[in-house]
Amino acid sequence: MSAPDESLASKLAIVFPHLNERQCRIVAAAEARAMGRGGIVRVAEATGMSRSTVQKAVHELDEGLEVSDRVRRPPAARAAGGDP
Repeated sequence: MSAPDESLASKLAIVFPHLNERQCRIVAAAEARAMGRGGIVRVAEATGMSRSTVQKAVHELDEGLEVSDRVRRPPAARAAGGDP
């Protein structure tokens, strides 16, 4: 890991324990976006998140985020005919 990546890992290690899951993804996405090319891989390595998680977070950030108390997406609708 290069010095800037070690600095990023240190910064996020301090911040992440104070954030919920959604907030961590948003911060990771913002960092990856700010880095430009290669940012997703660098943030994934620095945080231990999977590349696909960071990539999805960047996509969500690009689409625009709404302020929400939810940490995860709402569950999918239940299939008809099952127990309530």
